[in-house]
Amino acid sequence: MQARIPHRFRDPATAPLRKLSVDLIKTYKHINEEDVENGRERERDTRDTLLTCIRMLFHFLSDRRNVTVESFRG
Repeated sequence: MQARIPHRFRDPATAPLRKLSVDLIKTYKHINEEDVENGRERERDTRDTLLTCIRMLFHFLSDRRNVTVESFRG
């Protein structure tokens, strides 16, 4: 019976199930980080588009009615 017990055990860090689990967690973390960054880029793009539309509208109105910035300040 004693012959079946190994003298050296496998390093737990290299066990297949643990290694797969750790790699899977790293993968999901990387995907999440990319999603967060893409969300920030979408927010910036949306904000830039909105500001561009506001500027275009302002220029359109100022061309048609001679509206100035001072008239918006009240």
